[in-house]
Amino acid sequence: MSSSTQDEFDQEQCEKCGQHHLLTKRCQLCHHKFCPDHLRLELHECSEAWRIRNERVPVCPLCGKMIDDKANVGLPEDQRINYIVSQHIESGCKRFVIEMRKKKLCEFDECDEKRMMRCKKCRKWLCLKHRHQEDHDCESLEKNQKKSHGWSQALNPILARAREARRERAAKNSTTTSSISMGRKALDVFENSSGDPIGQKSIEMHDRVYLDVFLPYRSKKKPYHAFFSLKWPVGKVLDKIAAHGKLHNLNATTSDPSQRLVLYALPSGAPLPMSDKLQNCMDLGLIKKRGRTAVILEYGPSLNEEVQEMAVNVLNGKNSKVIDLTGDNSSDCVVQ
Repeated sequence: MSSSTQDEFDQEQCEKCGQHHLLTKRCQLCHHKFCPDHLRLELHECSEAWRIRNERVPVCPLCGKMIDDKANVGLPEDQRINYIVSQHIESGCKRFVIEMRKKKLCEFDECDEKRMMRCKKCRKWLCLKHRHQEDHDCESLEKNQKKSHGWSQALNPILARAREARRERAAKNSTTTSSISMGRKALDVFENSSGDPIGQKSIEMHDRVYLDVFLPYRSKKKPYHAFFSLKWPVGKVLDKIAAHGKLHNLNATTSDPSQRLVLYALPSGAPLPMSDKLQNCMDLGLIKKRGRTAVILEYGPSLNEEVQEMAVNVLNGKNSKVIDLTGDNSSDCVVQ
């Protein structure tokens, strides 16, 4: 016998399609064998499927409950159903009742959704819709609200006294407060803080000089705190400041004094020599060795007195009036 013939004998034939299959099973109604593709009743058109379709469960005419006609009472099938129904009625509709499994519903009001989880606070079974404490009016929320209300009533007079004391201190120290606020307002004028100056990080600490830099008044740019190298000439410092403020720097191309940028020392207003190094300016007293030192960059051979006064007032923390330079015939100084 060949191997192919042996395989055919090991596999059973489906009575619907005629194919041999290892997973052939027998139908429990018609008792014929079918492959997995035709095992379902509708797929092999089972001749005994009517037994399932026509099967009925007896119902009590008094209470309307379904009666278990499959109960083992030791009687043949043709007598069992009548006997079970009569025994059910005689027992007051209590025996042989098919108990239906009730769907476990959400315990919030009249919700008919299936319960899924339990609240850890009130221990109620709830559906997904009412799982949050706010959605099912959890008892713990009411308790917390009562506690918070009690605390608020106890703290209200304490908070009122604290607010009154704060107002009294504010009225008492009004002069000091106004001066401090004025100083803070002046400090807010700068682009950055003095603790975070702008500069080239490669400059050694012992070679650094820290300056408060004011840009041309018409540029409407904020002054900023910066540091430069003592070994740099004033011309290089001027180029660095102009590049930071995005200003028109025509010093290398024009001879018109009104179009050239000049760096002035504050509060004296003296111009810094372009070829001198910052170290030389410090030795001449134009720049302070210690304390707060400022410079201002402006167009023209001389510094406007009102602009100089405004910059000095900012350094001293005083209010500065707005000046009008529209009459000046110089061009715009900001690079567009």
